[in-house]
Amino acid sequence: MRSTEKTIQIRIALALAHLCDPKDGKLIFVDNNGVELLLELLYFSSIKQQRYSSSALY
Repeated sequence: MRSTEKTIQIRIALALAHLCDPKDGKLIFVDNNGVELLLELLYFSSIKQQRYSSSALY
């Protein structure tokens, strides 16, 4: 998630949300600002990306 391109950051965050162990979620999303990327998808993307983001946040 350290890439300079926002689209790459979002794709990485979505992939990690679906692949990581739930125990690691705090490290990935809270400590490394992944939650902000997932929240952005809820407001500015297509319905498909909104669904992926909301399931990742859940």
